[in-house]
Amino acid sequence: MKQITQFANVVGAPNDVITLDPQGSSQDWLMAEAVVANEPTSVLVEQGIVKVYKAPKDVDEVRVPIGRNKQLTWSSLDWRAASTVVGSDVSAQALAILEYRRMRPIGKTANIFLPYGIDLINKIDYDYYVKMLATDASRQKESDALAVIMGTSANVETFTQKYSAGGFASGGSVITGSTLTPNDLLKAKETLTTGSNVSLADFVLVHPKQFRQLNSHADFAPGATARGAMMRKARFSEKTGDLVAFEGMDVIVSELVPAGSVAANTAFVNAGHWALVGTRGLCGARAEHIGMTIKSMDHPLFHGTFKIVDMDYAHNILVDEAQILLRCADA
Repeated sequence: MKQITQFANVVGAPNDVITLDPQGSSQDWLMAEAVVANEPTSVLVEQGIVKVYKAPKDVDEVRVPIGRNKQLTWSSLDWRAASTVVGSDVSAQALAILEYRRMRPIGKTANIFLPYGIDLINKIDYDYYVKMLATDASRQKESDALAVIMGTSANVETFTQKYSAGGFASGGSVITGSTLTPNDLLKAKETLTTGSNVSLADFVLVHPKQFRQLNSHADFAPGATARGAMMRKARFSEKTGDLVAFEGMDVIVSELVPAGSVAANTAFVNAGHWALVGTRGLCGARAEHIGMTIKSMDHPLFHGTFKIVDMDYAHNILVDEAQILLRCADA
């Protein structure tokens, strides 16, 4: 029997997709453009917590230089009194060595199957699939970013400054009483604004469960005159009454904030989530190539078409000491 599925030897120049199916390839191109244009803005990017670096297609890796503070030794020069340095050399001092945060975008792929009965030219169907692909692509980027920038990928904490909530104990375990309090945020900001590498914290990133703990805390109870100092530091939404800022730090909520695993992380005696107090511009970064590709693969045997979505990106922490990780219970 003659072998008709052998493609080892191709005679002549094969036609490309545009030549064979100009309409279909145009639909693919339009769909890819629409997904990129309508992709929901990431909370992390919108709030400046994650900086995005666009890499050209021919660039494999992005490196972000980090320059740290340097405390110099200063010599006094008193021209009217005896001085040990007047008329002598003053030794030059070395600056901190530049560090580089490396990000090599890794591919992400997913596909959906569209039966022949669905017409992508139909406006309703087109919008539906564009929205679905865009929303899930954004969600995946957000989820991956949070696992990295909060230093909790695979429940392995990479931040050096870790505290338990409900008392701000350094390296403390999460017990039932380790709920997030306004005082934890005050102490976190105080810690970041002292020492040789000062960072002015301007955001708090929490899971909805920790947001509920803050939002309903007794320190913010109306008429609580004994707690007036805390109330003065808080700002609330006029529309909903929810806490939106505290001590000059915006309160940002995401349901994708990672959970601490009792099985994988010995610090979590009780179930809980992490919270992050940090500084915009110093927290995290994402390197990604421009755009997103969607390819079609027609499958007559299945009576439909696969839409294969590809994108690539990578995340990294920028300045570790500019952030504080809080271990919180979900009570």
